[in-house]
Amino acid sequence: MFGLKNFINWSSIFFIAISIYFSFSFYNYQMFNENFLFEGNAIVLFIFMIYLLNNLPQNENSFIRFGFSVVFSIIFLTLNTYLIIPITLAFLFYFRNNLYMIFGGLILVAASAYAINTFIITSDKINITLETLRVIPVYILVLFVFFNFYLGWIITDKQELIFTSGLMIFILLLIAWIYDSPIQNRFLLTIPFFLFSLKKYNVDRFLGKVYNN
Repeated sequence: MFGLKNFINWSSIFFIAISIYFSFSFYNYQMFNENFLFEGNAIVLFIFMIYLLNNLPQNENSFIRFGFSVVFSIIFLTLNTYLIIPITLAFLFYFRNNLYMIFGGLILVAASAYAINTFIITSDKINITLETLRVIPVYILVLFVFFNFYLGWIITDKQELIFTSGLMIFILLLIAWIYDSPIQNRFLLTIPFFLFSLKKYNVDRFLGKVYNN
């Protein structure tokens, strides 16, 4: 599981350690409050949704997969706005052969979650995210979005999807911290992604060989 070629597993361990270090070094506040646990549970449930999508038929029931993805993405994005990053990656990964489903689904999910946060739920999660983005230079955000879409196109399996989701959220939080964004510490929220991306590595990426054991 931790051989020399298992770079995703080693990277996950590294980012888990760094996330814990940042969380306890940069901020002084009660981490395990109600909102933090609420958002953490949303991330764990999102990861389980990825496992369910991975086991649904990819061709015969594509509209079922799409509907399932949209409904649950709206729920998760309402609970945690940073989940727009892994949601984008997931749509690009599972529906890469249908651009209408990718962009239509993302627009529908984002608009619905924003409406719910704004008009129904008494919450400032959307505002916190907007305040985070306002302090980051526009060119950095544009590069981040393009890079996020690029990674969504090139990821090849569930492990890479979950790891990349955690990595991109980690990078966004790090950028926000560098520019003194008025956000609460959310580095610990990336840990579930890195934990669930750990697995026995059964593909030799250098030789293209799949091991049976």
